[in-house]
Amino acid sequence: MKLGKLFSFAALSFVLAACSGGGGSDSANGEIPETSDELPETSEGSGSQQPRLIIQGLIGENIDGSASVEVKVGDIDYDATVDGKTFSAEIKNAASDELISVVVRYPATEERKEVVLKSYVGNYSQIEELENEGSVSVSELPTLYVNALSTASAAFLEKVNEGDITTSNELLSASQVLPQEILLESAVGLRYIVSGGESPLFSHENTYDFIRDYPVAAKVALELKNISSSGVKKYEQFFDQLVNNKEQILSVENYSGEDLIFVAVNPTIARIYGFAMNLTGRESGTGYFADSNYSDQLNNSVSYVKKDNLITLEMSGSDRVNFYFSECWGENGSSGARLNSVRLKKYYDAAFYSAYKVDYDYSCQQLGGNEVSADSFVVSSFAQVNTQRTGSLEEISSDAFSISGFRDRSNDDSLSRAGSWEPSIIDPNTKGTVNQRFDHRSGYVDDGILSFNDTGNMVIESNRGSKVEYYTFGADGVAMRTLGVLRRDDGSIVSVGGHYATPVVRGTEMPVGSDIFNYGGIFDLFDPEFPNYYDQFGFRYYEDGSGYQVYKGPEYITEAEWTRFGWSDKENFREQRYFVDSVTREKYSSCPEGNMNCVEWRYREVEPLFFDGTFYYLRVYQEIDNCKLNGRGSCVDASGYIDRWKVSAIQ
Repeated sequence: MKLGKLFSFAALSFVLAACSGGGGSDSANGEIPETSDELPETSEGSGSQQPRLIIQGLIGENIDGSASVEVKVGDIDYDATVDGKTFSAEIKNAASDELISVVVRYPATEERKEVVLKSYVGNYSQIEELENEGSVSVSELPTLYVNALSTASAAFLEKVNEGDITTSNELLSASQVLPQEILLESAVGLRYIVSGGESPLFSHENTYDFIRDYPVAAKVALELKNISSSGVKKYEQFFDQLVNNKEQILSVENYSGEDLIFVAVNPTIARIYGFAMNLTGRESGTGYFADSNYSDQLNNSVSYVKKDNLITLEMSGSDRVNFYFSECWGENGSSGARLNSVRLKKYYDAAFYSAYKVDYDYSCQQLGGNEVSADSFVVSSFAQVNTQRTGSLEEISSDAFSISGFRDRSNDDSLSRAGSWEPSIIDPNTKGTVNQRFDHRSGYVDDGILSFNDTGNMVIESNRGSKVEYYTFGADGVAMRTLGVLRRDDGSIVSVGGHYATPVVRGTEMPVGSDIFNYGGIFDLFDPEFPNYYDQFGFRYYEDGSGYQVYKGPEYITEAEWTRFGWSDKENFREQRYFVDSVTREKYSSCPEGNMNCVEWRYREVEPLFFDGTFYYLRVYQEIDNCKLNGRGSCVDASGYIDRWKVSAIQ
């Protein structure tokens, strides 16, 4: 079943024409080869028919021999004229909504297998808007640049779509959230192969079968880094080439005044995360940067400079400190890491998204005399900005549903740290407004007004003073990928958080006498060869009310003794409590009678929201006191999320 078919959400709410403008390269421009008069004169498809248009693209890989290039428009195939690395094709009478793709083929030789490269260019209307005197080239439309990165993107899009993409709507749906880091790693592996590199993992008939066999191409890149210092240099060379090629992007210089919503996903966790920024000037100026680490008590103003494909944010007004980086841990505890700047480099423009490499520059703060292991360090991640989004929350908002909500608990003395975003249950009430409930332990409930703005985004204004606008990024099963953006009264952004929105069906029962594992999604890296790999996480529920956290590897499932807990079913949720002897450190599912040293160090609520026959959609809330676990006072961290889980028999 393809993406979005499991639940009937309304489709295609549009937002953000991000980062368009000049730039690019003129290397694909020049004399336009004559095209054949025998090309098809009509094209099937819906939408208005358009006259002739010449597209001129560029092959971005250094491969010996002559290539053949096929341009597909809807159901019509055009054989392009090829001159070296440049190709051109004349499109006649295409409908505005027809999808255009390009396939480049270098035939197999005695020395190599067939090389196949691909790019999904976009729909005809996108190209028509950019035409200049009857033609469009790479400098106006980077998706006409066909290389290892465009090919990796095409393969990942087809994996989401569960097959070849034939319509613009399928391409748009598949483009909503891709794991950009592993996609880029796969492109590195592909470039190594097409440039003449060898690997026993390349056992496929051609390079496109290779890149579609996820995650084999990424393994080749990993293999390259691990074989020798020369392999590392080659890997770094290919990586730098792919993130520094201006043929495959448009400039960001003309961006001004809009909210940029960045969305990302980790290959090992299906739920999304993101951040946003609003820049109020043009080439430079001031604005705001927001992610889930900001609360409404923190200053998130920034100054910025924007040039070519790079946006640099200076956190001059920001007072955000992060305590979770080991680089700032000392012998006497953790010092804070202060965020100094953020560099956002756009390195790829696809038909419906732009990919960015994001570098966060931190410096360690000396707190309480702690010595730290590094003065400053950089943390990198990858994200995308969508030029169009899919999905709507209107259908589920008429009844109970679950979604992340903003809840500032910075003044809660019982907590050392708490995430600003927590999963909540939204219920319509008899007053014509909605109730918003967070965790059961605190019992905190608020009410507010739910509405939809002119862009189709859901907005919840709570009586406690928060106003959150929700952006959707397509369906994932019965859930809708969703990010909430907290705004001030003047419309400026404050904080960004969220994962999923799901319907809530009361009476959904949790399993007993079984395991239930977090589902990592279709890009799950269930392979210990990868450096970011970790075992699949789950809970084991015994019928006697005891349980363990369990970790599943490729050939094993392990009960973690230190995560023993006791569970009991309450109204609409399962309570899990973890106990420890503060002296001996022995863990218990319940405190032994007479043990005065036994304390609760962890608490979880697991609330079933919906079961679709395969997956449980759960709201998870937890409070963790690692100080009690280690016998030194109390320091409670609170957090929560919404995600998918799958039941399996205890092994």
